[in-house]
Amino acid sequence: LGLGFALGVAGPVAIVMLCVSLVGLPLGLVAGALYLAALGIALALACQPKLLVADEPTTALDVSLQSQILALLHELKNDMQLSILLITHDLGIVSQLADRMAVMYAGKIVEQGTTETIFSDPLHPYTISLLEAVPRIGTGKHFAQTGRPQALAGAVPDLQNVPSGCAFHPRCPQPLPECNSQQPQEVKTQDARSIRCFNLDKYSIK
Repeated sequence: LGLGFALGVAGPVAIVMLCVSLVGLPLGLVAGALYLAALGIALALACQPKLLVADEPTTALDVSLQSQILALLHELKNDMQLSILLITHDLGIVSQLADRMAVMYAGKIVEQGTTETIFSDPLHPYTISLLEAVPRIGTGKHFAQTGRPQALAGAVPDLQNVPSGCAFHPRCPQPLPECNSQQPQEVKTQDARSIRCFNLDKYSIK
């Protein structure tokens, strides 16, 4: 079944059948987390949108099922010339699927750029903390020499009572005096990313 059939009146039915077939399940199987995830994607694509918003698309799926859903999204992205807005807490999924990424804290984007650039050289202290919390083999420029996951101190703020100034300053390892009273403005870097942080010299932002 090709996407060429997914046009006109037969479009919604064809896309549903395609999504189910791509994950390798019998069309008669109507249960299971993988089938339901594929069906959810299929229903979202029934109107042939240019943008698919995928909000935690692999929640409650084990690793093997996650890989099948990610493969499905890859194939749909390429075959349908589809843009995907992926919302997730799983950095592994981001690294596999996203060309560009934006890191948010307390409802604001604190760093954005290409996925490759941010993963290889994170600049915002929150981005660095997120990547330090991921188990890894070896070390990197910003990561602990032990290679062990490093937990971020403090707790996620109450969004109804966000800290003044930079919302991350209560958890930041090296806050500046202005961090607790002023909102950092977006700064563009030479490698085409943007960041909101007062501590520009420390993180070598130019």
